[in-house]
Amino acid sequence: AGYEGMSGSTVERTARLVRTKTEAAAEAARTRGSRLVRTVTEDSIALEASRQAEAEVLQLHASTEESVKVAYRSTGLGIYAVVMRFAGMPLERLAMVLNSSQVSGQGQLSQAAKIVFADGAMAPFRTVGRASLVAWFLQYSVMGCVFQVLAAPRVSDE
Repeated sequence: AGYEGMSGSTVERTARLVRTKTEAAAEAARTRGSRLVRTVTEDSIALEASRQAEAEVLQLHASTEESVKVAYRSTGLGIYAVVMRFAGMPLERLAMVLNSSQVSGQGQLSQAAKIVFADGAMAPFRTVGRASLVAWFLQYSVMGCVFQVLAAPRVSDE
């Protein structure tokens, strides 16, 4: 419909020109695409090589890795023990008072509870100082370390 006023040779030239430009654009797109694929492939190979090199640097000797695991678990055990001992402080104080001469006769548990909580609900927790926290942490973390070392299978040095 748009070619009515044009001669046959003009239409053919226009069609050839459009075909040539389309083929050139398609070839340019193919070239850019293949270049992009090559670049992505090269980048992937380089990235994998750097990952492998990094993994080799970070790879620990078996005995070093086991030592790090023991230290990590022991630290976790020490922290857990501090939290649990602190949370159980009211029971510990109650047991100390029950085993002392401060209570006697009937209703020793209620007498002990009144003594322990005489200064409020938080009174048993106020008896915990920094030295208690450090001592609990060291007791349980060292104990956990010793148990792990004695129970662990020996790793031979290579």
